[in-house]
Amino acid sequence: MKLAERVYGYKTKSKGDNLLYSASTTEAVFGAVLWFMLWADDSGGPSVDEDDVLLRCIDFFDDWPRKLYVRLDQLAQGGLEYSVRSMQETAFRSIFGSLLRVSRYLPDSRLATNDILKFVFSFFDRAIFQEGHPYAEIGQTLLDGFEACVILGINTRHLARLIEEGMLHPYRLQKDKQLISPEQPLFRLNDVFVLWCVSFQSGESNRSLYLSRW
Repeated sequence: MKLAERVYGYKTKSKGDNLLYSASTTEAVFGAVLWFMLWADDSGGPSVDEDDVLLRCIDFFDDWPRKLYVRLDQLAQGGLEYSVRSMQETAFRSIFGSLLRVSRYLPDSRLATNDILKFVFSFFDRAIFQEGHPYAEIGQTLLDGFEACVILGINTRHLARLIEEGMLHPYRLQKDKQLISPEQPLFRLNDVFVLWCVSFQSGESNRSLYLSRW
């Protein structure tokens, strides 16, 4: 919170394409700083030096979203090159960590107000739907229930309804009345993203604004 307050105090003195300085509220800045520390910071652990953390954070969000895409490119390339399993048997989180879960609440899950989640979605949107994309195989990775909920903007109860209604299918058949653990990687990234685009979008949104039917 101290770091966020310091960043917010600098915004009137700074210019450029830095997400921290363009954030409209201290809550949005706090969310971005927290997201950086939880997922993006590769320093090897939290630093006791606030100035050091702050400088790394500000540097990451400079020329936004270039460094985010660079990081996602690196993770996708590494996952495709070094995974010991095929992508069809690989959990999404084994490549991208807690990316989706951590990005959801900064400050909320609406793409109109969550710049981090919006550009994360944009990265995977291109990978899945752009013909001949080098990371297209990433779409075969498996999301757990919580990650699927992040993309669809729903809770686990609504996810269970989608499964019951046949709108979303686990990649592995479940026994009758078998409970699905939301921690278990069971849903293809491709399938969840297509369902989001087809059933959870307005005609005018063009995938930029989220509209949940729930």
